[in-house]
Parts: sequence; C-alpha cells; structure tokens
Amino acid sequence: MPRYADIVLPLAQPAYTFSVPEGMALGAGEAVVVQFGVRKFYTGLVWRVHETPPSSGRVKPVQRKLYDRPLLPADIQTLPFPGFPTDMQAQTMCLLALAKGSCIITENVFEN
Repeated sequence: MPRYADIVLPLAQPAYTFSVPEGMALGAGEAVVVQFGVRKFYTGLVWRVHETPPSSGRVKPVQRKLYDRPLLPADIQTLPFPGFPTDMQAQTMCLLALAKGSCIITENVFEN
C-alpha cells in the first residue's frame, strides 16, 4: 500500500504531502529533501507518515533523507547579541516540537 508523508517546509503553507518511495523508512522528525515546483528543492521535516492520498494534485516523491536519526531534544536560552535571538524563538519551537524528548526554551531578553 502506498505511503505518504506530510512535510513541513519553510513556506506559508503548514505542510505539504509527498509520497514515500518504496523501501524508504521515514518517521516523524526526520529531515528530508523534496522537490517543490520544477527546479526548487527544499529541506523539510516529516510531520507524520500515513496511507491517505491527498485529495487533489500530483504527488511528488520524497527525494532523500538527510540524516539517519530523528532530531534530538535541546535546551535553548535567548540572549542579547551575539547570543540566540528572540526573533528565532517561534521557528525553533516548531522545529523542537518534532524532537524525540523534552525541550526547553528560556526567555532571558524580555521580562514578560
């Protein structure tokens, strides 16, 4: 039975569905390369793997996995320059939500 993966890409849409090639083992949190459009390739994260085909459009396959293991948890603290910027807090939180384990982001720049 064909498998599909919802991939989170750095685009406005929350996730796009791609087919999983036969023999490729994929799981949530793994980084993959997918073709988007005719000439563009993006790095994305697997949100979930399922067997439900999308309702419309042609489905492109996942090109390849980037790493053999899923994302690991991390603890991050925001700090004034040159430390970790508060502007990246939301994007990092989304990424760490896919990690296997507990992650903590501590805000140290703004009081509230």
